Amino acid sequence: MSFIAGSHQFDVLIREVKPEANSIYPTIYFEFNFIHKSPEPFLIVDPIFQFFVFDGRYHYLGPLIFGEPYYHLHDNRTFLVTARLILDHYAIKRIEELRKNEDLMFKINGVVTIIPAKGRTVARSTIEDRIPKSDWVERFLPAFKYKEVFLVEIPKLEYPDFEKVINHLNDAWKHYSMGYYNVVLTSCRKTIEEVGKIIKELGFKTKEEEKTIPDWKKFFNSKDIGDIVGTINQKIYGFTSPGAHAGRSINKEDAEYALLIVHAMVNLVINKIRFRDR
Repeated sequence: MSFIAGSHQFDVLIREVKPEANSIYPTIYFEFNFIHKSPEPFLIVDPIFQFFVFDGRYHYLGPLIFGEPYYHLHDNRTFLVTARLILDHYAIKRIEELRKNEDLMFKINGVVTIIPAKGRTVARSTIEDRIPKSDWVERFLPAFKYKEVFLVEIPKLEYPDFEKVINHLNDAWKHYSMGYYNVVLTSCRKTIEEVGKIIKELGFKTKEEEKTIPDWKKFFNSKDIGDIVGTINQKIYGFTSPGAHAGRSINKEDAEYALLIVHAMVNLVINKIRFRDR
């Protein structure tokens, strides 16, 4: 790609594309040659390069993050410039869907601010290239550990009457991402309590040992499903209680187990109510 602003010009060539080693997130590492082609030096400030995947149409994937905020080009020389595209496993899954078992075709849109001795101006350009199928499958995907991760699509829950429930559940997800696994269990327990209150307020309640509890059989209009859901709720509520983990620290697997079950339970209840309201 060539960036031209008046008499100021530089070319960009892709020198190397490879998976980033020892990165926490799946990352594609780029090396570019910035080739100075002007009679006088100038400064490139805040280069913005955006990465698109091609499958007949271009799909935006993310920004390239450069190693430096600016580059000083001078003396008709070639400069090595590095950048990174940080992905997640959902993005890799989407790339695989678009790639359709072929080479990975991509486009990079670039926008740079060029500052010569006087003034400044913006220049734009585009480059298209590909990562061969053999490289992508044999080098990139194994480096990303793509096949070692199962992708589960978790529905985002929205329902006006369940605002407190969903807030507790969102808190659980937030604390899970932060690594506060004991707080995840507390938020899951509050979620279960709020769901029980709503079920009883809707009139689905029964007496058990002198206390009122949700009547899951009546709510689902099924003895079998009601028994199963009621038992799971009771057991997972016990699992999220502090006494269930006495003497040991709560780890990621504990939090994940509780969170996925409670999220699925809330989603099931909300959709049951929605179906009834139709």
